[in-house]
Amino acid sequence: YRLFRVGRFAAIERRVRRHKTFSKPSITTLQIQQNYLALTRIESLLGVTGVKRVLGMLGEDERKKKYLEDLTARIYINTDKAVCAPGMYTLNSVVIVEGTVKDDVFHVTSMGGPPPEFRTDSQVILGGLDPLGIEVSSLQLTQIQELEAKDEDASFVILSDVHLDDPQVMKRLEILFEGYAPFCPTLFVFMGNFTSVPVGYGQDTISIGDYKELFDSLASLILTYPSLIEYSQFVFIPGPEDPGSAQILPRHPLPDMCTHDFLRKIPSATMASNPCRIRYYTKDLVFLRDDLQRKMRRNCIMPIDHDDEEERMTTVSRQLVKTIVDQGHLCPLPLSAQPVHWAFDNSLHLFPLPDVICLADKTDQYQVGYAGVTAFHPGPFYVDYSFMLYRPSSGVAEISSID
Repeated sequence: YRLFRVGRFAAIERRVRRHKTFSKPSITTLQIQQNYLALTRIESLLGVTGVKRVLGMLGEDERKKKYLEDLTARIYINTDKAVCAPGMYTLNSVVIVEGTVKDDVFHVTSMGGPPPEFRTDSQVILGGLDPLGIEVSSLQLTQIQELEAKDEDASFVILSDVHLDDPQVMKRLEILFEGYAPFCPTLFVFMGNFTSVPVGYGQDTISIGDYKELFDSLASLILTYPSLIEYSQFVFIPGPEDPGSAQILPRHPLPDMCTHDFLRKIPSATMASNPCRIRYYTKDLVFLRDDLQRKMRRNCIMPIDHDDEEERMTTVSRQLVKTIVDQGHLCPLPLSAQPVHWAFDNSLHLFPLPDVICLADKTDQYQVGYAGVTAFHPGPFYVDYSFMLYRPSSGVAEISSID
């Protein structure tokens, strides 16, 4: 588990020390010295006086005492008088704190997340390497960019919580397909949960056989629109209560026993993992279906207080997006709050930052722009039949719904 924490911290530390604010200047001038902020390693804090800035990961020991840890040491912290920059701070979060040391305790006066690194800056650091492992020559990249510039009509229709066992949802899907059939969107992204009750054998559950039949009914509906079959792609991403692996990230695609017949009828469909990454020409899109906002709020160790309900929801959504971008990770929670396959934790990393992050949740629909990333939640389709229409050519995400 320590190696797991060290890996996450080391990746962020490298990024922070590249940032102009924390990168030690090689040529010292008065102006540069004024802009440069020195970070002190924790092992160097003991016995020092004065205000210090530290980059570290938040942790908690068996006595519930909070500490800050880096690659050199750890120190207990007191956050009673800390002023926090916008964000959601949980255990395992990497933060930059300012304060003083007294009696071997770091008394925090201010706390903030690490600065994000824009996608273009990260690509320069990578020097042409592609984290997805797709090898593209300079000539091929030029050709891809030319094709992308010409493809002005491309569009993605993105839906979440499409309950196929709800007749009203199926009725709205029919309206959706009928409306888009003449235009043939490039991609339909369907995100779970795909039923209103979980799959199981007890009361208030649905059987695997019934689940399979729901997808067969969806296939029959799609087959009534031949243009969509021919020109559109369909991607399905499982939700927390869909059949498959346990409550652990990343999640496997929906099992073949549930979707074999559907895929045979709809060959343009793909059963994807959760999270899922899609590259369209030069744009990278990341899709996650998880109740992340609820988990983050439940595990916050610093309060988020807003009296106005509407302001609170807007603020929480913005702070969630800011937090995962700053942390460079889709789920910066401790393993006790959200289990993760250690070997596949890299699938949750956000380096370089994608162009689009879709954070499907149980909360209301929202759209947020931060650090060059377009982030949004399409809203639960079964509630008010809302969805997102994303246009890659302009990078615009449009909030939509079916009456």
